[in-house]
Amino acid sequence: MRSFFIQIQASSDLAIPLDVSFEDLLAALERLPRMFVEMDGSWVWRGDSAERVEGWQLDGMVYDHLGKVRYLELKGNCEPGMWRQLLSCLRWPEQTLLVHHVDAGQFETLEVFEQSYIGN
Repeated sequence: MRSFFIQIQASSDLAIPLDVSFEDLLAALERLPRMFVEMDGSWVWRGDSAERVEGWQLDGMVYDHLGKVRYLELKGNCEPGMWRQLLSCLRWPEQTLLVHHVDAGQFETLEVFEQSYIGN
């Protein structure tokens, strides 16, 4: 697992929001095990020593505008099963997702990102 600092967006144009409201996304995140969500949109999700991979953690923030999520910012690392659970909160695979590497200022598809950072 490699650490990352990314934004998950619907498009490279931030005016195009994700197809989920702030409230619905926070409610979905709160249902994940060991997920801690604050009402301002900040959250942290930690692994458990009983899981296959110890020591993973994601920290994030949800950004919204006019009732829809613009992007989800996150950093850390996690294992593939948990990654898929997180994406499902964003209504993936029905919702197309794009990854923006914050530090590098580069965009890539979700599939390319997963190959490099998440694994199988």
